[in-house]
Formats: sequence, C-alpha cells, structure tokens
Amino acid sequence: MSRFFKGSDSESESSSSDDEINVPRAGTTAPRPVAYAFSDEEDEPKRIVRSAKDKRFDELREIIKKMGNHKKIKDMASVLTDFEELGKAYEKAKKVIEKENQIPRFFMRCLVELEDFVAECWEDREGRKQMSKNNAKGLTTLRQKLKKYNRDFESDITSYRENPDEGEEEEAADSEEEEFEMEIQEDFSKSRTKEDTKAAKKMAYDDDEDDDDSEWDMSSDSSSSESDGGEGPGTTVYTAAMFLKKQPGEDKKEKKDKKEKKVRRKKEEDEGGEWEEVTKGAPMIKEAPKMFAKDTEVNHEAVMKKLNEIISARGKKGTDRNEQIALLQELQSIADANNLGPAISMKIMFHIISAIYDYNPNIATCMRTEMWEKCLNTVGELLDMVEANSDIVIGENVLEESENVTTPPYRIRGCVLTVVERMDEEFTKMLQACDAHSTEYVDRLKDEKAVCDILDRLQAYTVPRGTTEEICRVYLRRIEHMYYKFDPEAYDNPQTENKTFQEMEEMCKFIYAKDLTDRLRTRSMLCQIYHQALHDRWYEARDLMLMSHLQDTIQHSDVPTQILYNRTMVQLGLCAFRKGMIRDAHNALVDIQSGGRAKELLAQGLLLQRQHERTPEQEKIEKRRLLPYHMHINLELLECVYLVSAMLIEVPYMAAHEMDARRRMISKNFHHVMRMSERQALTGPPESMREHVVAASKAMKTGDWKACKNFILNEKMNAKVWELFYKSETVQEMVTGKIQEESLRTYLFTYSSVYDSLCLHTLSDMFELDKGVVHSIMSKMIINEELMASLDEPTQTVIMHRTEPTRLQSLALQLSEKVSSLVDNNERIMELKQGNLFFQKSGGNKIDSRVITSKTVLRIGRTEEINVRIIHRELINSSLSLCTTVKFTASDVNEVTLTFSDLEMKERIDSADLNKLESSLTDQHLDEPTIPPEDVKNTLTCLQLNEDTLESSLEQQTIFTTISLFCSLRKISGKQIGIHIVGQSDLPIGAGLGSSASFSACLSAGFLTLFGFVQKPEILGNGPLGFWSKKDLELINKWAYFGEKIIHGTPSGVDNSVATFGGAIHFQKGAITPLQAIPQMKILLINTKISRSTKKLVGLVRERKEKNPKIFEPILQSMDELTNAVVKTYGEICNSDDENNSLSFSDLEDLIDVNQHLLQALGVSHPALDDICLTCRRSGFHAKLTGAGGGGCAYCIIRPGVSEDVVEAVKLEMKKRNYDCLECTLGGPGVARKSLSDGWSKNDHAE
Repeated sequence: MSRFFKGSDSESESSSSDDEINVPRAGTTAPRPVAYAFSDEEDEPKRIVRSAKDKRFDELREIIKKMGNHKKIKDMASVLTDFEELGKAYEKAKKVIEKENQIPRFFMRCLVELEDFVAECWEDREGRKQMSKNNAKGLTTLRQKLKKYNRDFESDITSYRENPDEGEEEEAADSEEEEFEMEIQEDFSKSRTKEDTKAAKKMAYDDDEDDDDSEWDMSSDSSSSESDGGEGPGTTVYTAAMFLKKQPGEDKKEKKDKKEKKVRRKKEEDEGGEWEEVTKGAPMIKEAPKMFAKDTEVNHEAVMKKLNEIISARGKKGTDRNEQIALLQELQSIADANNLGPAISMKIMFHIISAIYDYNPNIATCMRTEMWEKCLNTVGELLDMVEANSDIVIGENVLEESENVTTPPYRIRGCVLTVVERMDEEFTKMLQACDAHSTEYVDRLKDEKAVCDILDRLQAYTVPRGTTEEICRVYLRRIEHMYYKFDPEAYDNPQTENKTFQEMEEMCKFIYAKDLTDRLRTRSMLCQIYHQALHDRWYEARDLMLMSHLQDTIQHSDVPTQILYNRTMVQLGLCAFRKGMIRDAHNALVDIQSGGRAKELLAQGLLLQRQHERTPEQEKIEKRRLLPYHMHINLELLECVYLVSAMLIEVPYMAAHEMDARRRMISKNFHHVMRMSERQALTGPPESMREHVVAASKAMKTGDWKACKNFILNEKMNAKVWELFYKSETVQEMVTGKIQEESLRTYLFTYSSVYDSLCLHTLSDMFELDKGVVHSIMSKMIINEELMASLDEPTQTVIMHRTEPTRLQSLALQLSEKVSSLVDNNERIMELKQGNLFFQKSGGNKIDSRVITSKTVLRIGRTEEINVRIIHRELINSSLSLCTTVKFTASDVNEVTLTFSDLEMKERIDSADLNKLESSLTDQHLDEPTIPPEDVKNTLTCLQLNEDTLESSLEQQTIFTTISLFCSLRKISGKQIGIHIVGQSDLPIGAGLGSSASFSACLSAGFLTLFGFVQKPEILGNGPLGFWSKKDLELINKWAYFGEKIIHGTPSGVDNSVATFGGAIHFQKGAITPLQAIPQMKILLINTKISRSTKKLVGLVRERKEKNPKIFEPILQSMDELTNAVVKTYGEICNSDDENNSLSFSDLEDLIDVNQHLLQALGVSHPALDDICLTCRRSGFHAKLTGAGGGGCAYCIIRPGVSEDVVEAVKLEMKKRNYDCLECTLGGPGVARKSLSDGWSKNDHAE
C-alpha cells in the first residue's frame, strides 16, 4: 500500500511495507474494503443561511469593488456600466434600507468618491483629449447621470462630506463581529458533523467485528493511532484533514489574532492622529518653517530680507506655490503685528496677488475655484489699503532702488490697474471654463457684481491721480462690463436722462478725445453703438457707425475687436428690424449670415472646418476668444430675423422681375433655403424655423398674407423667436404690418396684368390695411415705375396701362430667343459637317476685343491687389489710347490654347484640368459669379510653376483667370466647346497701368459674346470698331471685375470700370462717377522698370498716418481738394478758347507739381521718379508718379503746340537714363469689337 494513503504519518507506521498481507483466521468474516471517509465539506456543498440585508449589501459591495478596479485604470465606459448596475442593485435593496431607516455609509462613500473622481477627470482637459472616443463619451454620460442621481441624496452627501469618518468605525466593528460569529458557527457545525460521522463508523465496525477471534499484529503506535482516530482495527479511514497543512482551529486562531491587531492599530491611529502619506524615496523629516529666529528683532530690514528670500523661489522647480502664498500671508500678518507701517504691508500684498496668479502655471486655463475666491478677496483688500493710504505713491515707473517702505513719503513699485485687469481676464476665463448650463456657471456669474464694484473703486482711485492712458484703460474695462446689459427703464423712457447712458457717454467721449491708440477708441465706439442699438436708439447708433468709418478700417484691427464689430453689426441689424427698417436690417445682417459661420464670427462656438482641421494650438487660441455664455446673441433669433427680412425684400422683387433672365439675387442665403425646400420630394407641415419662413414665402408669392402671417407668427415661432424680444407684441404687430404691405406689392406685381382697374377700397379690405396706407403703396410703385398705372382720385381706383408684356407674351419672347439661338447653332453644325473650309479658316465665332486700358492720373494707393483701405479718398482714373487686343476662335475640342506674346507664353490646357475646374464651380450665376476654391487651384496641372519667378507668377495668374472665366460661363450656358486665344498688349505688364483689368475686360467681352449672353455688336459703315450696348457693358464689367478678383483678391473696381466703359472716372468716397469733360491731350508715359510692392507702400503710408495723424491728415485732405481742382480744370480746358486754354494748362501743371510734392511728403516716391520729374522740369514739362509709387511709372502732360523735336529730345534723354517711353493720348472708347481688316490681324475674312 502506498505511504501516501496511510492513516497515520508517524515513523512507526512508515515501517510497514506494501508487501505485508493481513490474513484473517478461518471462519471469520473478511473485513470490508478500505473506506475513504471524507468530511461533510467535500461530500456536500456548504449551506449558509444569510439574511436579506446581507444579500443585498454584499451585492452592492461587490459592484463597488468592481467599480474601484475600473476607476484605477480609468475605464470610463465600464465605470458607467458599474454605476448603472449599482443604481439597479440599490433599487432592489431599497426595502431593506427603508427598514433600517439609514442609507449605508459605504454606499454614500461610493457616491462621494465617484463624484470627486468624475470632477477630477473632467477638469483634466489634457487627459480628456487623450481618452478614446468610447471613454470620453462614457465620462460625459456618467457626469450627467451622476449629477442627476445625486440630487436625491444631496443632504446625505453634504452630511457625509462634513463627517466622512463618522459611522465607519461602527460599521467596520459590526462587520468584523458578524464575520467572527459566522466563523465560530461554521467551526462548531464542522466539529459536530465530524463527531457524528465518527460515531456512526464506530458502530458499524463494532457490529462486524468478532471480539473473541481477532488476531491482528498491531504495534502500540498503530493502536494508539487507531484510538486517537477513533477507528476500528483493520480499517483505515481517510479524512480531508489529513491533506491540509493547517487544522481548522489554527485558521480560526490566526484570524482572531489578525482582528485583535487591527483593533489595536485602529486605537493607535485614534490616539496618534492622522497618518501622513510618504512619497517614494528616502523619508524626509519636515518641520514647520519658522519666519524668524527666536531672538531676531522684527523690523523693516528683516521683513524685506525675508520677503526677498521668499519671492526669490518664485518660478523655480520644486517650489510649492501654495506654501509660498501661505508664507507671504504669514509674513504680512507678522508685519502688521509689529506695526511696520502700511507701505510694507501693501508691498507684501502685491506679491501675494502675484503668487496667486502664478499658482496656475498654464495661462490658457482658468484658476481653481478656491484660488479665484482668494484672488477676489485679496484684490479687494488691496484696494481697501490703497484707499485708506492715498498718500502712498504706487507706480510701475518707481524703480526698486527708489522704493521707500520705512518712512513717509512712501514709494512702492507696482500697478493696481494691471492687477485688476489680470483679475478681470481671469474672471472671463473662469466663465469660459464653466458649463454654461450648470449651477457652477451661475455661482461664478454672481461674482460679476464684486468685479464691477472693484472696477468702480479702481476708477475712483485712478481718475484723480492716473495718467490719461490709465484712465482710458479703466474706462474701457467698465464699458466692456456695461455695454451688453439691457436696462428696461432706459428702453421705456428714451427721452429721460439715464445714469448708465450718461456714464457710458462721458467715458466714451473721454476715450475719443484722449486715447492715442486706435484700439481703445475703436472698442469704446463699438460698445457705445452696441448699447445704443440694444435700447432701440436706432438713429444715434446708425449715425455713430457711419461717422466712424469703422467698416473701412476694421479688417486691420485685432481679432477680438473684429468679433466686437460683428456683434455690433448684428445688434444694429436687430435694432433696425425692431424699428421696421427691413432693408437696413438685411444689409447689416447679410455679411454675418451669408457664409453660414455666424456662430464662429460672433465667437459663440467653433465649427468643423471642411477644408482642413485646426491644430491643437489653433483650437486653444480660438477657444480663448470665445465669449461667456451670458453675452451670447441667440443665433436662431438672428437667422429668423435675417430670413424674414430677406423674404419681405426678395419675394416682391422676384414677383416684379419674374420674366427677367438677368435678375440679381438680393439674398443668396434665402435663395439657397428656398432651393433646398423645392428639392424635397415630400413637403410636410413646417417644423423648424426655416421651414416656417419657407412656407410663409410661398404663401406671400400668391398674395395670401393671412397664411404667410400664420406661418411666421404662431405659438411655436413665438416660443422659439418672437418672445425673446422685449415687448414682443410690438414686434409682432410690426411684422404683421410689413407682411400685409409686401403681400399687397407682390399681389400687384403678380396679377396686375389680369386687371384693367383695381379699387383701393377692395385692396384695403383684402389686405386689411387703411386706405391711406394702400394709397401710399400704390403711389410709390407708380412713381418708381414699378407699376404701369395711374390713380383716379375721384373714383379711388387704379387704372392699369397695358405697356408691359403679359406672362404669355414674355414666355413667347423667351421662346423666340431660344429658337433663334438653336437655329444659329444648327447652321454652324451643318457647315462643319459639310466641310466648309471658309468657315473653318475664319475660325468660327471669332471676336477681337480692343480695350483702352485704365491709367491713373491723380491717384494715391491701389486697392486692386490687396485688401487695404484706400488712403487717398478721392482720385481721377482715366483711360489711355494704348490697347490690349485678344482674338477668340471657337473649337470642337475640349481644350483651351492661350498665346500671349508679351509674356512669351504659349500654353495648352487639356480637358482634364478644365473638367476638374468646372466640377468645382457650384452655384454659379450670371449676375453673381463665384471664385473657384483655392484647393482646386493647387491640383491643376497647368498651374504648376517650373520656377519661382515674377514671369512664372504672371503666367500662372493669366492662365487661371482665363480658364476660370471660360469654365464659369461655359457651365452656365451648357455648351461644350473649346477655345483658342491669342493676345497682345501695348501696356507694360506689371507696371501698375491696369494691364490685368484690360485683359479681364477683353476676356469677359469675348466669352459673354461667344456663349450668347450679350449680343455681338455691329460695326457700322467703314468704322473699325463696334460697341456693345450699355446694358451689355454692365454685364461685361461685372465679369471683368470677377477676373480682377481672381488676380488681386479684393480690387476696388476702378480699373475694370475704366477698361470697360472708357473715358475717365472720379472716385470719391467709394462711389464711381464718370467724368463728362475729358480734355484731348497727349501724355508721355515713362517706365522706370523698377519693381515695387503696392502692399508695402500702402502699409507704410497707413502706418505713418496712424503714428502722426495730425501731420498726415492735412496732406490727404489737400490731395482731396487738389482732385476737385483738377476736375474743375478739365472742364475749363474743354470749354475755353485758345487763350484761356493756355492759362488752364498752366493751372493743371501747377496742380501736378503740387501733387508730386505731396506724394513725396507721404513717402511713396522713389529716386528714379524724382529724377524723371526733375529731367522733365528742365525741358519745360511737368511730371508726377502714377499708381502706388515706389517705382513703376510716371507721366507728364504735353501742351498743345509743343514741337515734336522737344518731345523727342525728352524721350532721348529718358532712354539714356534706361527708362522706357510711350506716347499716348488721354481718353479712350473702352471695350469694343474690332474689325479684322483693321489692326494687327492679317486675316481679311468676314466674321
């Protein structure tokens, strides 16, 4: 038998071997086989009876334990699942908890720890960004659910946070006692079970054993072992205890010892206080730092030495910022206790505030809440000290060496204004970091009253003793906290003097007068306009905006100021809408709403960018610019106001120009919304705000004003939009009135052709308007020639005049035009199929455009190339007799070939690039062309530069402008043709003489004629030129401006206008006026061949003007007056005789000299230009620069009667100096069709 299965493990038993055989005596009963008797633990599963409370609480503990493990690895999705399971388990245990009448402490501890854990994870922004999408979503959901769940336990959580350890000891003791009792019961039941088993086995053995004839050779050890085991001889009983290293009693004893140790340790903790967490590494013995030694005398010198010692650790690695604040506060209390004076206490206070600001090392994030409260209180205490000790001199200009904190007069280095400004910035960051829909945001917003009180106190301190710059900064801070706040009293009583308006006006006027920087003046002006518009003072706000001219300069301001400008324009538009100025409201809101980026432009959130993603750094910067939630403007209200304004303007206009193929779009966004609605297969009842406006627009088209009103004004729209207005009933009445009036206009435009006459009384009843209002509307329409009718006053009727075509006639005219175009195209196709060589040789539809290019005579600053404002507000721009000629030849091959001799360029653009460009052009309209996307430009093969030179750049611009114009018009027309283009120009390329505008005008005229959008001009008689009609020229000019935008970005429109219409124009305050009187005189153009940057020159002049406005403003005003004098002189030259003509030319020459000197004073001249002017002066001519200056060209006028020899001498002198000369005349006809028999074309075939 194996030793492993023996009943005893003693040495005596090990002597018996496996070969021993027990032979029973004859006649005796053979013994039973060996019985392996195991204990009850292994025979049957152990049954433990537990109460319902234990079951439920154990289930809760198990979930909490699992949640703790998931929290350690920050598996937020699993923590969310555990939290949901915990809620369900708590619901199951609710009956037991109600009987106990107390929520378990371990459950409350779990909720509190989970709440702190979620708050910590949420504040860790960097950690959140690194989370997976699943974990981030889990954290957000868990935060919301936990916040909602904990509302039911607010009082319990509060009491737990106050006494977190209370009840935990009792709970731990109870649980230990219960465990101890359960173990005792288990041990007792085990022993009872073993005794019963042994007794039963003993009885069975005694019955089978023969007492008389037992012959067993048993040793004393074995018998003793049998007696110990309680088993009979011949049978070895094995129990589970034989295989255990420890007996059950030993485990019980060990557990009991552990419990006693735990209780002793708990008592020691209670006696010894809290445990201190030890960081890794060698243990360090910390002692509370002592400020001064025991016998040290605390005086000014000792305190200052200690102060320098503390602040010297500022910013060093390992410095405990919290401890530094505490040390400074302790030092201040010591200084106050020893009566060392207010100056030293104030100096320490400045350092305390600096330490508080340094507590958060990342300037992009906000402070912690407790630090913010400490900062607010500390700044308040500083102002208390400053106000109580007004004799102390505080300033940034006080040097550290000259500080005096010991004896009066005290001098301290510091700035209270900077401290408060930083506090204000931190307050904004605190609001930005809070969830706008949480109670935390409301709590932080309550601090604004304290911030405003601090600013008031700062103003009272700064105004008597501060510099004008400091006072302006304080005023602007106060204004920025006032401008967006609505005052119902000021709104209801606009005539009475309001304290807020008075304060704001006084502060703004002071800034306007004293501020030396544009930024403070601009921001204060925008804030004042916003405040005026917010309180419906429309005319004051509008006039202030127009007088400021901020719309011309705002693009040069910083981004926060541009955001404030956008907000001001939006508020101005809302004010105009409330006042019933619908067109003004639309004009103010169109720029914000047209791009679909209102949220981003108003700094109320970030939008996803389709073209490229923001870098983390860019995203941080943009988030820092976002406004706090309480300053937001409701975007749905804004969009609704814009769309309603567009509807009231656009729908009548569409009805009036229904048959006009060239009607322009007033609101592109409104048309887009309408198109999206029309594309829907099924149209249900309107749900969103946009759908309500679309449904209202459709009702207005039919003149059904009641349906239109019901779609705009109903319970749903009132709740979403209209009730957000103060006194919404007034706004709704205004909207109803406007809907009635515009519906009447739409009705008349749509159905006027059906009526012979209309009764005013009938119209008044139909639209529920007063007779006077109907009469006024009809009169305006008749005066403006919108309605061909007349009013019959005695009968109060409107008599219609049948001058305009009916709808059927208009459709017939359109059909005839299309049929004519179809026949023309059919004839060309037939000729091509028949192999008409004459047609092929002539090149099909060939157009030669001759453009007299634009040339500036009296001008400062160019806006054709860059987005800068025009510094010189008035100028004259004139055309010259130099021309650009372009030939067009249609082709069946889908390609464009471009030959331009001046650039030595010959390019072929294949169908792949053309198709790629054409597919990127969306929403192209004849009246409003859109520039192709920039990313498409980078993918075109034909635009890849071989080398980075000026010539390559000009070549690229020429190609891209040509194919953009061609593809845009080809897409609109639907014709699939190619083109061959050959061009040349008399103008120097890139010299600032408008060669790009001349080329764009040629391309526009040629392409529009080629695709049938304008009529081909007829050449009358034997004349060389044919001219387009005025209406066609306007369309050509629009597309020429489109070409200029592709080349220069944001042109002024001056050059393309002159190139298209010819003659000369007077540019004044953004308005272009053609000059009627243009003298016929010769001009000598001199090209210096020196390249210059228009952008740099204009920027230089602007910088100088901003730096010294009192010097440069009179110069610019003088140039404006000079321009008006030149216009007058032109008229005198045209209308005077020869004698007076000579005097007028002398006046003109004097004006040219004065203008050149003024340009030199501005700093835009060049030594080469000055040399040209001086050389001309020696020869009796008068010259000046043209364009932006800094190089480029100059010109001089040639008086009538001057001999050719003198002019040739001047040309020769210029050539010696390496300048190019061109002689031309002032004034030209503009864009025109040129006869093939005239000019450089040798092809005499007819077109």
